[in-house]
Amino acid sequence: MAETTFIEDGSEKASWDSGIYKIQEDDLVSAYNANRQATQLMHRVNFLKEKTLDIITNGNKLTENGYQRLPGGLLLQWCYGPNSTDGVKEDAFVVSFPTAFAQCFGVQVSTYNIEVTTNSSFLNDNNAIYQVISHDASKVTLMLQVMAGADNLYDNRYKPFIFALGI
Repeated sequence: MAETTFIEDGSEKASWDSGIYKIQEDDLVSAYNANRQATQLMHRVNFLKEKTLDIITNGNKLTENGYQRLPGGLLLQWCYGPNSTDGVKEDAFVVSFPTAFAQCFGVQVSTYNIEVTTNSSFLNDNNAIYQVISHDASKVTLMLQVMAGADNLYDNRYKPFIFALGI
């Protein structure tokens, strides 16, 4: 049975005698709030566990042409384009990303000289560079730029390496 206690300011406060000790209304409110906060925390922890598992199992392709999705949603992608003798000369050509972005923020391209790894005489023979012409959510358009005096440029020596950021 509840008893009503009047407080100095004229308000009233209920309390119940449980037989063990006297429970006051403030105690019940505090217990309710603590339980609610613990439940919210448990839901957050479960959400983070599910999100982390999703990122680990579905958020990457760690291969030569791959990607990694970070916990905040940022997507990092990398891939190689075709070798310079694969029909690519000084014309623009398209390379598709390993997975499409919702939004691509930017693309960086570098020129990989294949011959340097197999023939050291080509070490200083870097007479071409790749240039980004445009990009969208699923692909990048590149162009191979020839330097003055380049000989034998299209002899399977060069290919672009692409790195892109987005969500």
